[in-house]
Amino acid sequence: MKLGIRLVFLALMSGALIWRFSQSVPHTARLSEAVESVPPPALRFRWEAPSQVYYELDYRVNATGAEGWTLHTRMAVTSSNPDSAQAVLQFRFFETSAPDEPEFEALLPQAPVEAVVALDGRILDIRLPAEVSAGDAARISNLLYACQTVLRPEAAYDLMESDANGPSDWHYEQKPGSIQKQRRRIQTGPGDPFRSTVVQSSITAVPGAFWLESLQGHEILAIAMVETGTVLAQPETEWTLRRIAPPATQPPAKPLPNGMTSALAPGRASATATNQDALRTRYAGISIQTALAQLASDPESFSAITSLSDLLKAYPERSEELAILLRDAGLPDPVRARAMHALELAARDVPAAQTALTRLLRQPEAMSPEALSQAIVAAGGVGQVQDPELVEALSSIATSNPDSVLSDAATFALGRLAKTNPSVRDRIVPGLEAILNDPNRSVEDVKMALWTLRNGRITSEALRGKAQAWSQTTDPDLREAAETYLRLYGSSGH
Repeated sequence: MKLGIRLVFLALMSGALIWRFSQSVPHTARLSEAVESVPPPALRFRWEAPSQVYYELDYRVNATGAEGWTLHTRMAVTSSNPDSAQAVLQFRFFETSAPDEPEFEALLPQAPVEAVVALDGRILDIRLPAEVSAGDAARISNLLYACQTVLRPEAAYDLMESDANGPSDWHYEQKPGSIQKQRRRIQTGPGDPFRSTVVQSSITAVPGAFWLESLQGHEILAIAMVETGTVLAQPETEWTLRRIAPPATQPPAKPLPNGMTSALAPGRASATATNQDALRTRYAGISIQTALAQLASDPESFSAITSLSDLLKAYPERSEELAILLRDAGLPDPVRARAMHALELAARDVPAAQTALTRLLRQPEAMSPEALSQAIVAAGGVGQVQDPELVEALSSIATSNPDSVLSDAATFALGRLAKTNPSVRDRIVPGLEAILNDPNRSVEDVKMALWTLRNGRITSEALRGKAQAWSQTTDPDLREAAETYLRLYGSSGH
């Protein structure tokens, strides 16, 4: 199955590290291994304690031999510095979307994740909430380790570091205003069935007042069987990290079961007038066609996606113009997919962009099934619903479209919106409950209902009881969907 292929791929990416997680301490997963002893660094990041800053992270994995995925998330990062040796960072993820694999959103925990970081930037430990499984922890650790840069006094130096791919040899060079690092070799442990070879590695970081003000990386690895040397997959990873302005409003902090404090509830960061003025100055004279041409020249570039999104935030009235161009059957599919994602990013802040998405969904016959699927995925990632007609359009596709792939995609998109829109949650729960209550429903219908509930973080005693019943099925895929839901929300009676 599609999901199974993805999970196998991600297991390959993390190698045997999944099995190294501590099973004795339920709230902590120790992911880093000892780094060679070095003298105290002359250079240090400046930790603001206590401090809260906000970052936007784009993380993309493409692969041959397996399916890739793209993640866009915003993080609230709070720091504390209890002593002179290390800082504790608390990460809270919000406004997350994964257009190629929407179910990834459900894997990011609502409770904060803590990273213990040495003042030279090295991650010493990652502490995860108890409900996070070992497999999900590997994915989360990939995101945090992408931010790791270790400072040393020398202009050039070599270090051994461990991340979710295993122990690796890294080469650092410090240049004016930036630090560049390259992964040279991934060390294979005894008994590991897979060997990862570095094909390409290039990471650039700029130390700032807090953590890293900007970070971008690009790596290609080849994963092969140790015994045969057969290459199973060649993942290509690219990421960018940038600081963003705080949300316009911040809800009060509330205690969590594990004793941590919520830094930020899921919400929407609105563009301020000042930000829009700056964007208007930056994108004055740039047309939608020019932005699309830039995207076509490098369709996998996050910078091109961000530029198109920022152009729509600067000039919201151009969102409809982009929507018209997205209906063009001659537009290459990869370009349309990334442009649709740019429209999604803009729609989180700009009502006009959300309205443009709604109009696309209201005329499904004007687009190919592939384009309509991309529009559905984008609509599910807009966060706070500002145009009620968007929900109506998705509901129409979910209940009336004869293509089961598209109707399922629309149902899943509604589940994503349910996370931050109680009215959407109230609308879709009765239908999903009816599916779980019907013993004659197809396996595919029940799986979709379970994944939608999970992705929308929707739970109740009754829903957990139904999931518990479906977990006893003989169908392996349906059982996996039910068990995954129960792993997040507990069995009936808990």
